[in-house]
Amino acid sequence: MRKKSKSISERKLYPKSKRVYTLNDLSKWVKYGISLGVIKRSGEKEDLEMIMKWIDMLERGNINL
Repeated sequence: MRKKSKSISERKLYPKSKRVYTLNDLSKWVKYGISLGVIKRSGEKEDLEMIMKWIDMLERGNINL
């Protein structure tokens, strides 16, 4: 019998943070960064690091998505 693995629906980005972001919230945030030209859509390591830095910015500010 094969067990279904649950997909992640929401997560806390930081242990001390009370805000929980859904994957939809993170997706909107990344799309917003792409529309601003802050991050690029490619598979290069530099661009992936920029996406992670962009997501890290959510912790620093009180950003409502």
